[in-house]
Amino acid sequence: MPLETEQLNIQEDHERKIFAAELGKEAPAFDLHGMEVEEAIQECEHILYNEFKKGTEVVELIHGRGKGKLREAVHELLKSHPLTEYFRTSQHPSKIDASTFVLLTKKETI
Repeated sequence: MPLETEQLNIQEDHERKIFAAELGKEAPAFDLHGMEVEEAIQECEHILYNEFKKGTEVVELIHGRGKGKLREAVHELLKSHPLTEYFRTSQHPSKIDASTFVLLTKKETI
């Protein structure tokens, strides 16, 4: 299978998992509202490691809309975090830009 096709299939699989979580599949949600950026980043680290250890597949990080500083900081962390396989903001009309869904890396890949 060509590399481009394989990458597309992987991205589609990631999207399916996050879309299922948005539609109501069990995905723990963590509210970061009211936290300073540094505090929220530390909390995200804690959440990602704890949920990874539990075997959780998808988590929702609720950062709110506001000025976007918290969302930007969370996304910067997720871009290079070793436990993040894939992430994107919610597509749900009431949550667009207010929360981010994170697909955690599978345990066997770490």
